[in-house]
Amino acid sequence: MKVKKLLYVLLVALIVFLSIGYFMYPLLGPDSGFYLANAREMYSGKVYFLDIAIAYNPLAIAILGIPFLFSNHPDPRFSLLINMLFIWAAAFVFYAILQKIHTSKKDNLFYALFFVLGCLMLDGSQLMLEPISVFFQLSGLFLYLMNKESKKNSLLILAGFAFALSFLSKQYGLFVLAPIGIDIILNKGNIIKKIALLKIGFLIPIFLFYGYLCSHGVGLIDFLKHILGVGAKLEIGNGTGINYTLVTYVTGFAVFVVFNFYVLLLPNLFFKSRTKLIFKNTLALTILPFSLLVLVSASYAHYFVYVLPYALLAFVYLNHLKEQENRFASIAILISLLFITMVSVYSFNGKHHKMYIQRTTYKTLSSAIPKNSKVYFDGVSPAFYYLCDFQSIQLNKLGYTFPGYFYQKTIVNAMVSNSYLVVSKEAFPSYRSLVIGFETKEININQQLFYIIKKQ
Repeated sequence: MKVKKLLYVLLVALIVFLSIGYFMYPLLGPDSGFYLANAREMYSGKVYFLDIAIAYNPLAIAILGIPFLFSNHPDPRFSLLINMLFIWAAAFVFYAILQKIHTSKKDNLFYALFFVLGCLMLDGSQLMLEPISVFFQLSGLFLYLMNKESKKNSLLILAGFAFALSFLSKQYGLFVLAPIGIDIILNKGNIIKKIALLKIGFLIPIFLFYGYLCSHGVGLIDFLKHILGVGAKLEIGNGTGINYTLVTYVTGFAVFVVFNFYVLLLPNLFFKSRTKLIFKNTLALTILPFSLLVLVSASYAHYFVYVLPYALLAFVYLNHLKEQENRFASIAILISLLFITMVSVYSFNGKHHKMYIQRTTYKTLSSAIPKNSKVYFDGVSPAFYYLCDFQSIQLNKLGYTFPGYFYQKTIVNAMVSNSYLVVSKEAFPSYRSLVIGFETKEININQQLFYIIKKQ
């Protein structure tokens, strides 16, 4: 009992510590700046997908961009607050789901809070699409479980609606439909009707979004390509994980395991509980392997936000089946919290320096390039598209795409008069022969050499 109290205190203290640190030092990472730059374009009246070249679905970016309703250049803290609110909202729904498989409110609250901590550690200091997508995903799952109890058709329609919102927040949210479909088949009875009701709910927001884009001249095939993430025409790669290697892939998994040490107990728990498994009621387990599909292309920390709730759900479910809590469970959780504590303290100590670098980079770029200029970065964080209030050199083709997905010739050809290219010393040789006659000057950003290339 004393150990559990210690775990609770440490868990809450870490959540408070991390949350305060994130708002004290609002670092804007590459993804964060990318989302805000695209949200800015959306709220300025640009038509998503048509005027803005982007692979991501729009809902989460639109939600993070709500502050643009009140300012042309809002403080990123407001979007970070929205991000935090969705993490907590997802945790609330997750708690409600846990209540359906485990009766201990105290334990369920602990794991819901652990979900919050996990999200904060998995790139939680940055703006993420995943918490918003997961919120709608968990909401759909909760509504589906409610339908299994009450048999109300409206709950299935609402569940399908929620799953669609998860998908429209980020495409990866779609994976949850597979285990839901398997569960419907395993439970038999009105299979076609249940799938049809889910489909009706799912298609409502999809048709509404299609109606909007159709009114702007987007055809059905192009619409389907866009919402499936293949509408933006890249020359290299598929839009994510372009520089990923086996080492970085494994490292991503290792970090998740260190922060969630309990996952190492899942095989043992499954083996000891296998005789008590009822295939009709294994949804809490089947979602986990499907959630791992989001990691096929890359294992970025924030991708694991999709895995986190289902790893916890499987852990709680198997512990509940065993009827006696695994004696190593508390130890595994404690190890995770201790690792998180060490990483959090170390990370916090470096935040002041990172903020200094962000401010000096902002000042250097802002003094060298006028506000609202069309700019392309190769070697500078995309965060500065937003921080410096720069525009894309070709919004409907290149958008704010990260470097590496288009050839240098394509980038230079997209430049218009008085647009800029900012490249690192390492990237400059690949541009040198393409920018003959352009105005070129050297600048120093945090003791690193960069070239600002202006097309006259």
